[in-house]
Amino acid sequence: MITCFLRYTINPDKLADFEHYARVWMGLIEKYGGTHHGYFVPAKIHRQRHSVFPGIGEAGPDNVAVALFSFPSVEAYETYRAAQLLTIPNVSPSRTIMNRPVASLSTSAPL
Repeated sequence: MITCFLRYTINPDKLADFEHYARVWMGLIEKYGGTHHGYFVPAKIHRQRHSVFPGIGEAGPDNVAVALFSFPSVEAYETYRAAQLLTIPNVSPSRTIMNRPVASLSTSAPL
C-alpha cells in the first residue's frame, strides 16, 4: 500500500471553492482505484469546536488543510498518475477567483 499526504495553505475566504476542488479530486482518486481518506481543515474554518482527543496536541495554523489518500500498490499509484496527466480536470487549488488564490499546494513523497 502507498499513502500520499498533501498539505494545502488555504484561503479561508474561498472555502467553498476549495471544497469543490476537494470533491472533484476525491472522485478522481476513487475512479482510479484509490481510497481517499478525506480532507482535513482547521476547526475554526470547519466550525467544529471539539477534539477527538481532548487535552492532547495543540492547535495548528488556521489556514492549513491536509489530504490523505492511498492506493493498494505503487503500480496502482503510477497508473493513477499517468491517467491524471491525461485527464486532469479544469480544477486547480491555485485557481484564482477575483485575483485571490483558493489554495496553494505542497506535496511530500508518498508514505
